[in-house]
Amino acid sequence: MVDRAIRRVHLRGFISLLTALSFLIMTVSGVVLFIVPQGRIAAWVDWRMLGLTKTQWGDMHITTSLLFALAGLWHTWLNWRALVSCFQDKVSKALTLKVELAVAAVITIFCTVAGIYKTPPLSYILDLNEYVKESWIKTEEDEPVISHAELLPLKSLLRKVDIELEPALAELKKQGITISGPEEKLETIARNNNRSPAAIYRLISHLEGVSATESGLVGEPIAPDQER
Repeated sequence: MVDRAIRRVHLRGFISLLTALSFLIMTVSGVVLFIVPQGRIAAWVDWRMLGLTKTQWGDMHITTSLLFALAGLWHTWLNWRALVSCFQDKVSKALTLKVELAVAAVITIFCTVAGIYKTPPLSYILDLNEYVKESWIKTEEDEPVISHAELLPLKSLLRKVDIELEPALAELKKQGITISGPEEKLETIARNNNRSPAAIYRLISHLEGVSATESGLVGEPIAPDQER
């Protein structure tokens, strides 16, 4: 019986620590997500904090939030009898809790509604969030040339921005950029060459609207299957 009691104490301690630690990581990732640039900017310039991308911070926030919720439910289950007993005691003192319950409910409802409809003063926090996110944009080059440009195959991106494929491939090769083919996504090209999508695009941006003849750049012949 003593061993069983010890195991129970240890389990309760474990769940308490798990709840606290998951809450800590969830809070940190939540703060980071408050200040990260908009998704289009973060992906374009390969934004990172502590070596992690915005996507990785977001994924971390989701998984630790789930862990916190599960740990919280487990903690509640382990302490259910104590919680019920406490609740019964509180109900017996309902007259003294009416004010507290009303105030707690009003605050909770207000924060919920304010988040949806951007009601002051909480709307100031949301405005600050937008300001911080937009403040990462320092120059026009920080804005993607088109929405989610990094997700497009190089060939498709070049077509949309009026850059001919052959001169672009030649320029990138000249700059030491390794590419497996025109169908490779800009995001993949950037990652394989330890650059941001924005940095890769800047290498060929001067070719916009310039024909292969005018550019003076001639790349290697493109295979028929790459042209399709």
